[in-house]
Amino acid sequence: MVLEFQLSSVFPDSPIKITCLDEYPVKVCITAKNGAQILKVWEGSQKKLFSKYKRDREATIKEIRSILEELKEDF
Repeated sequence: MVLEFQLSSVFPDSPIKITCLDEYPVKVCITAKNGAQILKVWEGSQKKLFSKYKRDREATIKEIRSILEELKEDF
């Protein structure tokens, strides 16, 4: 999964937990846990990560990567 790769490339020692919900519209939510605090890092439509929507996918991955890099500086 592309998000797992992006997350592990920025935070290689962090565990990744995938939770699926049977709800519509399908959303992806990336959260970070720092002690007892849970921070929502990014949330968006799963559709923007589909390979058939290349332009949206590339922009979304770039946005997520940028947010993860900023988060890494804060941690």
